[in-house]
Amino acid sequence: KEQSKVKSEGIMGEKRTVDIIIPVYNALDDLKICVESIKTNTDLTKHNLIILNDKSTDPEVWPYMQSLRGDNIRVFNNEKNLGFSGNINKGIVVSNNDVILLNSDTIVTKEWVEKMASCAYSDPAIGTVTPMSNNATLCSVPKFCEENKLPKGFTVERYAKLIEECSLEQYPSIPVAHGFCMYIK
Repeated sequence: KEQSKVKSEGIMGEKRTVDIIIPVYNALDDLKICVESIKTNTDLTKHNLIILNDKSTDPEVWPYMQSLRGDNIRVFNNEKNLGFSGNINKGIVVSNNDVILLNSDTIVTKEWVEKMASCAYSDPAIGTVTPMSNNATLCSVPKFCEENKLPKGFTVERYAKLIEECSLEQYPSIPVAHGFCMYIK
């Protein structure tokens, strides 16, 4: 364990600032859970959050997003719907750092940014990183391509810790990135 972490940090060098880009279209309750998980598990004094409203029809989405504005949290409200690709591209354009594209219905866990950056910089040939999840088709664990319900009595954080403890700590190459959460160097 320690050897792979040291190797990755050595290649990665100085810790990088990452811009987390969340495209939003409605789904306010999911967005609130996502943002709370980010605030709990992300150093927002080091990393930035960019949230883009793609002309949601829910009138409560934009006011909630505006309430989040802060030093490292930027929010944008599109005048017309750009679609997923157009919305995330707008976020990438305003970034000067590595980015993580994150669906607004995703819950992140402890050290998630650092773990993805460590993988991304473990090899110069890596361009994107997709983490494992309990519900991300080809990145689903423990059962591949299935929604894995949390075991009874488990929180998302406890389940993530269990999966990490069982992990072989390998970075497998996959044919495509999964859009729910993708680190881009």
